[in-house]
Amino acid sequence: MQEKAMTKVQLARLLDVDEKEVRRILDPRHGTKLLTIERALAALGKRIELQLVS
Repeated sequence: MQEKAMTKVQLARLLDVDEKEVRRILDPRHGTKLLTIERALAALGKRIELQLVS
């Protein structure tokens, strides 16, 4: 969000959710689903790569 100078309100508009939901997504103590985080990151032009290593 900082890279794009985007506010929580602007991200909420992109995701079509209330600004309160964006605050929850950004709260590390909130149990946000991975799909929701992926969606928010996609709106910011980012993606998650998850790798399992033995």
